[in-house]
Amino acid sequence: MNNTAKILFKKAKKLESSGHNADAINAYEMALKESPNDPEILFALGNVAKKLNLLPIAEEMFRATYGLLPSSIEAATNLAVTINDQERTEEAIEIYKSILVSHPEHEGTWVNIGVAVASTGDLDNAEIFYREALRLKPNSISALTNLSELLAQNGDFEGALKLIDKALKRDKRNAIIRYNRGELLLTVGRLKEGWFELDYGAQNRKDRQNIYHHTLKRWNGEDLSGKKILLSCEQGIGDQVRYLNCVDDIIEQAEHVFIETEPRLVNIISRTYPKATVKALDHKKIANQSHFYYDWPVNDLDYASSMLHLYGYLKPDIESFSQKSRLLVTDQKLDQKWQTKIDKISNGLKVGICWRSAQRSLSRDMHYLDIMDWGPILTQENVTFFSLMYDQCDQEIKEVLEKFGVDIINFSELDYKNDIDQVFSLTKQMDVVISVNSAPASFSGVLGIPTYIPSQLKAWNMLGTDHMVMVPAMKPIIQQERGNWKPVIDELAVILKSYHC
Repeated sequence: MNNTAKILFKKAKKLESSGHNADAINAYEMALKESPNDPEILFALGNVAKKLNLLPIAEEMFRATYGLLPSSIEAATNLAVTINDQERTEEAIEIYKSILVSHPEHEGTWVNIGVAVASTGDLDNAEIFYREALRLKPNSISALTNLSELLAQNGDFEGALKLIDKALKRDKRNAIIRYNRGELLLTVGRLKEGWFELDYGAQNRKDRQNIYHHTLKRWNGEDLSGKKILLSCEQGIGDQVRYLNCVDDIIEQAEHVFIETEPRLVNIISRTYPKATVKALDHKKIANQSHFYYDWPVNDLDYASSMLHLYGYLKPDIESFSQKSRLLVTDQKLDQKWQTKIDKISNGLKVGICWRSAQRSLSRDMHYLDIMDWGPILTQENVTFFSLMYDQCDQEIKEVLEKFGVDIINFSELDYKNDIDQVFSLTKQMDVVISVNSAPASFSGVLGIPTYIPSQLKAWNMLGTDHMVMVPAMKPIIQQERGNWKPVIDELAVILKSYHC
């Protein structure tokens, strides 16, 4: 690397460290022109491209680096990880195998091949690889945490906790470990400790941190008499309506409550909490960090808190959820519009359905039931099914009609993703909802509609019970045998039949 390339390389590194990844790529490319085929520059380019999710470019850079440095475990590993991220898992596994041929005791590669194999659903072999990594390095944090996650996927939450506790002893400030431990503690019903572990992880993990551009003190249980507080909804739109359970408690304590939420939810949350002031959050994603900005005098308030942070102080045990949570309030005119529309279509049982996430990938689809396997549910008499999907699903609906003779109603004139007030009013007309654990399930749940969720395993927000405690209308129907959805389908069919018998 010549002097000019070195100067440009240092500039690129500085830009990357400050989160200006696009500018960093330009500087790295200029450095590469000065020093072609330099493996250090190529490798750095691959890393920043991966941060920007430019996976084909990252793969090209790592492949070039690996070609120049065929003995580099780091270059081979980054290439394999990037290939696996593009769902070419078998190709990634072959690279890991080639590393193990020359480095059979490299613990990190055993972990990585385990991760790749686990992404195909083969948890048995993934466990073998993780345990080999632990044999080679008994205190390997990556092996302990990945094996912990695998045990949790198999329903062994206590075993998963033992492993995550061991990892935590090695790195007590590791935010991801603390976050994962929080989820496990909540899953087994250890709420008080679980909330604070989850909160510590959420506050400190660098891969998805929230940065609030205000100077308000974070509320940590202080007396709110005569005080004003900002409550920030966070995560996806489904989570934002699901985690409102503590709002009434805060309204009772504080002089005034401000709630910032996704712009699409402002109307319905304003109707639901008329004593609060609801603001549309101004949110931008920069270098894996979520930044929240304010164009109103937010610093005139006294405290701020995220919604989930409240639970550690206000809901420390299951008994504290005994009071019914408030149902969200829809628009009456829209309710009437959709009631009239729905009544013209169906005079039988009205069932809303959502069978997969809008985000498609081979690994994500493994967690969902194929709509073509819904036969025992879809073929029941005197039931009209309404799609609550918020992405393109016309082809799937057509295939259902061809196979089962069942017409799933989908309103082409409705923007299911953006016209949320209309979607809530449509959803309110349903008698029952069957949905994967995504936004449509949250919407029906917070309207008090019985909502059944086909699930692979217990979720942390079940808090050790058989339902979603924060939204009691949501009840997961969980696989008893990994990968076997048939009993889940059969149970859902029996549940549905009970509503129209």
